[in-house]
Amino acid sequence: MSEVALLVEGIKFCREHIIPQNESFLKGYVFISINQWNMEQERVVLLTDKAIYRVKYDFETKNIQRHESTKLTDITHIHRGVLEYPQYAFLSKMAQGVDERIYGCRIYSKEGSANGVNIDGQAVGKRSIWNPFQKHQSFRTFKALDSFDAQQGRDVTLEFTNLLFDSIRRADPESAVYKVESPINRSNVLGLVSVGANKAKMGSFKKVSATSQVEPTE
Repeated sequence: MSEVALLVEGIKFCREHIIPQNESFLKGYVFISINQWNMEQERVVLLTDKAIYRVKYDFETKNIQRHESTKLTDITHIHRGVLEYPQYAFLSKMAQGVDERIYGCRIYSKEGSANGVNIDGQAVGKRSIWNPFQKHQSFRTFKALDSFDAQQGRDVTLEFTNLLFDSIRRADPESAVYKVESPINRSNVLGLVSVGANKAKMGSFKKVSATSQVEPTE
């Protein structure tokens, strides 16, 4: 089975085992999710008419290891832009010519008793977004798979965020959700550790060749 076929199969599997029957599936993606430690992790992202799902799926064993959901009505804004390190961070010099052309997005949810996030069916308690030692945060950061060139990565990210934005407005016509376009700062907490881990693709279950999407089916 080709790598692209594995991606499509994985998205389909996650869709069938996670999405409730009372939600309409819109589209599925495979993105690189970047956590608060700057660690890159391959994740399946599913979008429905009511929520967005972030899934840790093993493409080799065909197993869902964990997933989280965020209601569309809990999303406050979508930040899009080039991923970069803080201006005076040591890693900002190392990333020049590498990360400076990578386009990504960061999705923010409401602050509250559960930060708008649900992990494996359980609400996550409120946590500070400024403490990198806290596992769960009120935002998630994504970029396209590494096999995409700069323009392809930008295109798929724009498609995803535009579809997400439109879906939020349909779910709640009075929503105050908005989009921001500016550089997105990556964390440099772990320094070279995260750089080495990302270069070795430790967060990927399968070395894939293209970001895949699945259209709704009857």
